[in-house]
Amino acid sequence: TRAAMGKFGLQLKATLENISKLRPDGEDFRWFLKLKCHNCGEVSDKWQYITLMHSVPLKGGRGSANMIQKCKLCSRENSIDILKDTLKPYNVSGLFILRVVSICCCD
Repeated sequence: TRAAMGKFGLQLKATLENISKLRPDGEDFRWFLKLKCHNCGEVSDKWQYITLMHSVPLKGGRGSANMIQKCKLCSRENSIDILKDTLKPYNVSGLFILRVVSICCCD
């Protein structure tokens, strides 16, 4: 269940020139991330992407996640789910400030 999953905030700091707002465009927006295994700490060598649009069922009928990845080192299955209601735009008023733009649940 989502309640048992850890929540992590995706933070962003940017200088915006001729742009007033930075935000993901649609549910097919690709979030490119380097992921770290919750079990052994192995970091993926390649950038992985997740989208709101993609949903995969979790083992044992525990719901679904936007991405499930098996660790190459320890074989643990890790999952990540973007919480749609937490998506926030990065506005020009937040220049040079580290802001949370999304919260994800991870297992």
